[in-house]
Amino acid sequence: MKNLIYFIGIGSLNLFLLGAISKMLLLPGAGILITLGLGIFAVVFLPIATWDAYQGHNDKTQFWVYITGFICAFVCIIGAIFKIQHFQGSQILLTIGIPLPFVVYLPVFLYNNLRSKTQSNNNFLGIMFLMTFIAIFTAFLSIKA
Repeated sequence: MKNLIYFIGIGSLNLFLLGAISKMLLLPGAGILITLGLGIFAVVFLPIATWDAYQGHNDKTQFWVYITGFICAFVCIIGAIFKIQHFQGSQILLTIGIPLPFVVYLPVFLYNNLRSKTQSNNNFLGIMFLMTFIAIFTAFLSIKA
């Protein structure tokens, strides 16, 4: 199962990168590759990887951490697709996607992290770095150009 998850994740990101390079070079089909790559990543890879990570985790009380993390990542990625492709509703998705990790995911993560003493400081710092990256990425996407 892990190999399938890796294959789907790497394949979808390669499609996205190929589409991004094609878009920079003004080649035809770039939008299709970008949408297909990020779409497969959001709709296929994220749910499978989230479920596999939850099943492999010993502490089953972390269910809401995985669910809120999935929802935040899904909204940010779908907002990025909408913004890159100039679809209507991209500003709404990005306006929701920027504060969503901080308003929804961070309280759930901190509550579960403080309740469970098995979590390490490296895990906490990694989550903070990831949330900062998501916030900066979606903020740049929401800039009107």
